[in-house]
Formats: sequence, structure tokens, C-alpha cells
Amino acid sequence: MKTWNEIRGEYEEYDKTFGRALTEHDFIKGVKVYLKDRREAIPLFVEQLQNLVTTLQGLSISLYSASVLLIYEADKERTMTVRVALIDFAHSYFDDEKDPAEVCTGLRNFIQYLKHYQDTTLNDGECL
Repeated sequence: MKTWNEIRGEYEEYDKTFGRALTEHDFIKGVKVYLKDRREAIPLFVEQLQNLVTTLQGLSISLYSASVLLIYEADKERTMTVRVALIDFAHSYFDDEKDPAEVCTGLRNFIQYLKHYQDTTLNDGECL
């Protein structure tokens, strides 16, 4: 993960061990590090994640070790562009007998984490 530090004027990089070390109890810490103060991205990500769930529900697919990629860009005027993509399909395949329920459950849980982070941050001023 790579984020821009406006104060230092440089990128901060976090390797895969940072993400792997996060648990369900401190997962939101990773979201906070990634988004910084860009909470306006959360509803945009939620909308795209919900669209992904809707799309996957109509497919007979098995996804193993797939990842969700979240990208946002903001310029100095704070114009926000976000993108959500499902990546890493090395062990994925279409199968008429498979149901993407587990993937959809994981995406819905992720949506709930994002909404909780936004609600907590907006109501309490700070999350964590």
C-alpha cells in the first residue's frame, strides 16, 4: 500500500506484512491508514462494492485467493475518483454448481466495516 503524506510531501509505503498482521479487531486500522482523512471516499467505495456484490450474485463462480483492489485519487481541489476491482484470478473458475455466497458475504462484511468506520468517525470525531 502506498499513500501520500501531504505534510512531508512524500509517499509512505506499507508492505504486505502490514496487511497480513491486521486482524478482524484492528482491520479498520488499515482502512484508516489507507484513507487518511479522505472519508468522502467511503460512500463511493461502498456503492462500487455493492455493485460488485450484485454482479457476482448472478454468476456461478468459484474464487480462490482473489483480492479486492481499492484505488482512490484526489487532487488539490479534493476532486475524488475511486475504483474497485476484483483481481488475482489464478485459482478462479466458472462452475454451474458453485454459489459465490462466501465472496458476497466477505464483500458485505467489508462494506459494513467501511460504514462503521465512517459512522464512528463522523459521530465521535476519531475512530480507534
